[in-house]
Amino acid sequence: MSNSTRARKVGAEALKTNARRKVSINLSEQSLDKPQVEKLRIFYGVRSTTAAIERAISNAAARLALRDCDILENAVLDKLAIVKQLQTADSNEKLPPKSEMVKIKAMNWEIIIIASQAPTSLDSSEALVNFCLKYSSEQMKALFGDA
Repeated sequence: MSNSTRARKVGAEALKTNARRKVSINLSEQSLDKPQVEKLRIFYGVRSTTAAIERAISNAAARLALRDCDILENAVLDKLAIVKQLQTADSNEKLPPKSEMVKIKAMNWEIIIIASQAPTSLDSSEALVNFCLKYSSEQMKALFGDA
């Protein structure tokens, strides 16, 4: 067994053991595309920005998932730096009251799928969230047209 195969196998096992954890994502409201968030809030039937973003992340992960294969074993490990960055962030960090920050909770497996299967490498939480918002908006337009 070569070293790269052994390292890949260890990496896949680490992904599987951490896949069910929740990850907290803190980001500035200014970094979001507000018209896109508003359209998705209406589409998902939710009142909060946080709920719309969480649903967009779940939707993007579900749509990017490959069929008939073990997603975690087929993850592109080189593109998963954002997963490690989000895992090491302090999830218990409290946001200041009335701040312009948004705190989102997502499943680790969703972040793994999105980071691994996205067409571009995602280097920050803002890039990840904006990718999910754009991807969900494109899916919404493809299904229901431009409203």
